[in-house]
Amino acid sequence: MITIMTLLLTAMLLLLIPSFQTYMVGKLSNWLTTQTGHQVSIEAVQIKWFDQAVINGIAVFDQNENIMVRMDEMMVDFDLRNLAGDSKFVDQVVLYDGEIRVRKYSDSTSVNITVFLDSLKALVTPKERRSVFHIQDVRAEQLEFSFDHMARDSLEGLFDYNHFELVDIKLNLGSFNLVRDTVEFKINSLSAEDRATDLRIQSLTSLFRICQKSLSLGQLKLETPHSIVRDSLMLSFDRLQNLSYINDSVTIYANLTRTTLHAQDLGLFSTFFQKFNEPYDFSGVLSGKVKDLNMKDFSIVYGNSSRISGDAYFRGLPDLPSTYIEAAVNRSYFDSEDLLKFIPVNAHD
Repeated sequence: MITIMTLLLTAMLLLLIPSFQTYMVGKLSNWLTTQTGHQVSIEAVQIKWFDQAVINGIAVFDQNENIMVRMDEMMVDFDLRNLAGDSKFVDQVVLYDGEIRVRKYSDSTSVNITVFLDSLKALVTPKERRSVFHIQDVRAEQLEFSFDHMARDSLEGLFDYNHFELVDIKLNLGSFNLVRDTVEFKINSLSAEDRATDLRIQSLTSLFRICQKSLSLGQLKLETPHSIVRDSLMLSFDRLQNLSYINDSVTIYANLTRTTLHAQDLGLFSTFFQKFNEPYDFSGVLSGKVKDLNMKDFSIVYGNSSRISGDAYFRGLPDLPSTYIEAAVNRSYFDSEDLLKFIPVNAHD
C-alpha cells in the first residue's frame, strides 16, 4: 500500500515539473501526429495544482501540410473529479491569439478540418462517443477565421463566401455541449470583421446547434453598424459539406421579426442594392433554397412611407436583376418617390 501511494505521489509531483510536462507533451504530439496523419505540435504545457492547465504554441497542419489551427495560448480550468466519469465537465476554456484556416482543395474533397475531425473520431470508442462533453464557459480574443474554396473563383465587389477571412474575433460561449455528432452552445457575445469588405459584426447572440444534417440559430440577434437581424434561422442539408454550396444545396428556414436590413449591407451580397442608401424594415418567413426561395407573410417598410406586404416567390437569387419574382401583395401602399427609385430612368415616363 505504501509503495502504491509513493508511486502516485511521485507521479503527481512529476506532473508539476515543467521539464517533465514538456517531455510528456512532446510524446502526446508525436502520438497524435502518427494516429491522425496530421502534424500536431505543442510548445509547452503548465499544469497548476491539477485544476488548471495552460497550453502554449498549439499548431495543427492539414492533410496538405498547410497550417489549419494555430493557438498561442489556451487555458483550461477543470476539476479532476469531473473528468473521471462517462460525462466530462470542464469549468472554463480561454483561447488567446489564434487562427483557424478552413480550406476546401477541390469540389470532390471534404474541407480540411472535417478530415482532421474524422481522424480524431476514429480514436474514440463507440461508448466514449455517447458520452457528454461539457464546457461551462468559453472565451476567446484576437482570433481569426478564414474559409478558402480553392476550386472556386473569387466574387468581385461582394462578400466572397468562397474566400473570406474574419478578423478581430471576440467571443463568449456558455453551456458548450458535445454529444455524439451534435454540438450546441449559447453565444453570449460575438464580434468580428470581414477583412475584405470591412463588414463588421458588432454583436451576435444566439442559441447555436449543429449536427450532420442541420445548423440552427435560435433566439438570434445580429447587429452590424447599419442592420439588425432578429429571431431564428435553420439550415438543413444532406451532409455538412453542402454548406460550401449554400445557394443550391442547403434548405433555409428563417423566421425574421423586427429586422432592419440596410442597403449598405445588402449591397455586399447583391450589386442591385449598391446604388441605394436606405434601411428596409422587414418581417416574414423565408423557406427553400436561395435559388428557389419562398417568402410568406412578409412586410417591408422603406423610404418615405412605403409598405409592401404579402407572399412572394423568387427563382434565380442571388442575381436579383435576373431573378423571376411572383408576388401576391396586400395592405400595401407606395410613395411615388420611393417607387421611382426602383424603376429605370428611361421608363419613368
